[in-house]
Amino acid sequence: MAVEVKVVQDPGEHYIMSFLTGDGNVPLWLDYVFKGATAIRTVDDFVRVCLQTAGEKGRIDYIQINGHGNDTGFRIGNDRIELGTLPGFRQKLATIAPVLNKGCAVEIAACKAGAATELFRQFSLILGGVSIIGFLVPQSGGGGFVSPPVVVTPGGSYQTPAPASGSAPNTPPPTR
Repeated sequence: MAVEVKVVQDPGEHYIMSFLTGDGNVPLWLDYVFKGATAIRTVDDFVRVCLQTAGEKGRIDYIQINGHGNDTGFRIGNDRIELGTLPGFRQKLATIAPVLNKGCAVEIAACKAGAATELFRQFSLILGGVSIIGFLVPQSGGGGFVSPPVVVTPGGSYQTPAPASGSAPNTPPPTR
């Protein structure tokens, strides 16, 4: 069975008010409730969750980081990850590289963060060369991703084409 880590930027304490006012934390609440993501506030929290999960279940196959983002970066908890801030988190983030399986994928479920391909490439290098997946459009939270993914590795990046209008997507492969 695959070992997964799902985290979300802490949406705060006001669940009902978020929905009533339609504030920007609604997608975070949806990720917390429907994806079962662990709420985190810092990169330290993220590292702790990854190391704890690996210690209990084994090497990690998949990480999903849910949070706010834009075309220059994303959040891990309330910590902003951009080209200018990444070096300050490098040492902490590198501690999880040894607990990631070689084929591990890290999904950044944050609005428009997939446009930050150089940031994703550097993030991949810190994590041992794993694939980093992001998206070019706003994400709605709670369900699957919105838009074709952008996949970045140390060797480059690619974007899968969108399915043709009116076509049905391929079914996923059977689980092992």
